[in-house]
Amino acid sequence: MKNLFIKSPIFHYTFVLTIISLVCGLLIGGINAVTAPVIERNLLKAKVESYESVLKNIDSFDEIEVTKDYPASIKSVVKGKDASGKVLGYIYEAYGTNSYGSMTIIGSVDEDGVFLGLQFLTIEQTLGVDFTRTNLSYYVGANIDQITPSNDLISGATGSLSTFQGLLSDIASAHR
Repeated sequence: MKNLFIKSPIFHYTFVLTIISLVCGLLIGGINAVTAPVIERNLLKAKVESYESVLKNIDSFDEIEVTKDYPASIKSVVKGKDASGKVLGYIYEAYGTNSYGSMTIIGSVDEDGVFLGLQFLTIEQTLGVDFTRTNLSYYVGANIDQITPSNDLISGATGSLSTFQGLLSDIASAHR
């Protein structure tokens, strides 16, 4: 075999790279097998915490299947309940992008169609993130039939504003 490596360096390099690739693949796969459940638990914990922040007194929730009838931006829907099993509202997760980045909104809507709570699960925008968060908070208490802010909006984050307003409209559409 040594003679083969000397006579054909391409075989030698191929063999070495194959061994390195196998070792790296096994190492990456092993690390992923160990960390994937931890990452999944952390994401679920963050989602549950966001559910608790947008729907007060939530004790449990039931996931609702997102079908093709929902707008494409709606990623998940849950029905939030209190300790007695009474429905407090519905929580929607909506995802959108614009030229500045992406955002995921978690919003709760009660039976009457009023936004009870709104927050960003993720916001990866390059401009006006604080303005965008403040502007989103102005929509809490708005009815889904006429989504209007409770205060004057802060300018400077027009792309983000248009994106989350579209997501709020999608949530309203999904709730109807």
